[in-house]
Amino acid sequence: MPWCCCCCQPQVWNVKAFKYSSWMGHMSWAGQSPASILKLSRVTEGRESPRDQEGQEDQEDLKNQENQVRTSATGRDLSRFAALRGAGPADWQRRPASGHVTWLSCDIIMVGVVSSIRGLWESRIKRVQEEEQEEEQRRSSRRSGASARLSVGVWEDRAVLARLRQKLLTEEGRLVLQIQQEDWKVLPDCLVQLSQVQEWHIHRTGLLKIPHFISSFQNLLVLDLSRNAISEIPKQIGSLVRLRELLLSYNRLQCVPEDLSGCESLERLELARNQDLDQLPDQLRSLRKLQHLDLSMNRFSRVPEVLLELPALEWLDLGGNQVVELPENIHRMEKVHTLWLQRNQLQTLPGGLSRMSRLDTLVLSSNQLRDINPMMEDMVNLRFVNFRDNPLTLDITLEVRRRKRSSQEEQEEQEEDGDREMFGRDFMLMYIREARKRAHAALNIHRVNQANQE
Repeated sequence: MPWCCCCCQPQVWNVKAFKYSSWMGHMSWAGQSPASILKLSRVTEGRESPRDQEGQEDQEDLKNQENQVRTSATGRDLSRFAALRGAGPADWQRRPASGHVTWLSCDIIMVGVVSSIRGLWESRIKRVQEEEQEEEQRRSSRRSGASARLSVGVWEDRAVLARLRQKLLTEEGRLVLQIQQEDWKVLPDCLVQLSQVQEWHIHRTGLLKIPHFISSFQNLLVLDLSRNAISEIPKQIGSLVRLRELLLSYNRLQCVPEDLSGCESLERLELARNQDLDQLPDQLRSLRKLQHLDLSMNRFSRVPEVLLELPALEWLDLGGNQVVELPENIHRMEKVHTLWLQRNQLQTLPGGLSRMSRLDTLVLSSNQLRDINPMMEDMVNLRFVNFRDNPLTLDITLEVRRRKRSSQEEQEEQEEDGDREMFGRDFMLMYIREARKRAHAALNIHRVNQANQE
């Protein structure tokens, strides 16, 4: 079916064909191809229109259409039209007044424009189809690459998981993951598939952080990650409500998060030798079951107030810090039986220390103590105390009684025990009595001097 040049619809061509058929002997041009129309036009060349007035009107109408076509046609179509009008055969150069050649020229222009538009759209359609094919190939390539990477990742996870399964042990009915002295700076995500593990023991692996998926291990009872390079405790740790032991000594922790208070079953917490640790959040008072706390070798300058509010606390190590004084109400730690305060900056001991009725082990070596509080004489449950390496005012030497041993090892062990006794409970009691005796003597001398002066 013929097409027009402007709106890509067949109406214009059919109207013209109908006009041709009406005054050219009622010949049916509608639906004819451009070649057929050209042939018929040549046959009828030279005839006069039976109706000149109608022919003139048609000629004017077609001239207007021809001008429109000239305006919208491409350079190639205009060139083709010029060739047909001026450079063609002699019979094409004649232009009778009837307007037949004008009609033929317009038809030729229409054919050229239609051919040009058709070629243009065909090229565009072809280009779009090629682009779609290229895009589909790229998508297929990407899908293939992603599928390949996914396959590689799956196989790698399987290999790592198989390696982790080899680290699983069973101790006292508990499933334990134990890794030591291997390179595991980051724990893989596939470890989540072993969420039934109840204990982690991962030491000296260079581990940099506790993974956030730790919250998936709701059966975890013991988390021992000591001697690594961990710098932060994630907030997800607070979701481990069944956790009993958290051991993070010898790492690089700078603070303890408030979220740790969510571990309501925690009984043992070890944070020794993290160097930059100097305070604890008050929220830890909710750890009502905490019994064992190791804060040694950090930067605490005082005893954290929250420690006085832990009702179950029994064992506390604050050695190797920078503590200058102890709180007067230290006796509020009623259940504490072992207290390590060695290598601090203590100069005096508060009277409240003597009111810790359950205290049986007290280590005060390597401080700046000048005297021993005489109230400590009433600490009947205190079995071991150490005052070694303190600048005490009185020089007391305690004779050590040694028993004979049958072997050299037993002899050395006995000597070590005797060395501790030199600054132990007996030493403390003798020091207090000697200090009291000297105090009384000094008081008597003072009274005598007063009497002589009177």
